Order: sequence, then structure tokens, then C-alpha cells
Amino acid sequence: GLTSPLVAAGSVTPSKPPAVAVVQPSVTLNGVGLPVIFAGLEPGQIGVYEIQVTVPANTPVGLSVPLIITQSGVSQTANVRVVN
Repeated sequence: GLTSPLVAAGSVTPSKPPAVAVVQPSVTLNGVGLPVIFAGLEPGQIGVYEIQVTVPANTPVGLSVPLIITQSGVSQTANVRVVN
């Protein structure tokens, strides 16, 4: 997705200022919304997006917990392992 500042396709992402997502994603883990701390391009990489979230301590553990990322009406689901 688009970032601010805009980074040309195939270019290395700068670290200052960070290239943040123009449209913030929403992230849920086992149906619980997680606060997004950062969403944007990974500095020093080409085309690598990073999403940082906070996972509450009381999140249920499991071997196959659905993690859903939604941005601009498009969702992607991955089953992840959640441990204490």
C-alpha cells in the first residue's frame, strides 16, 4: 500500500523519516483487536512491510490461533502459535 513519504518501487526504504502506511491496517488475534503501534516499510529493505502490535498478557494460548490483518477491505489470515 501507499506510504508517507512515498517510496518508489524497487527502492531501499529510508529510516528517517520512516515510511508509514497511509491506510492503517487492523489486526485481530483470535477475534480480539490488537493495537497497531507501527505499520509501514522496514527501513533498509526493499518492499518489506512491517506491522507492530501489542498482544495483551491475557491472550488465550494455542497452537493454531487465527491472526487476521485487514487493510483497505482486503484480509489475510494466518494461524499462529501463541505461548506465554
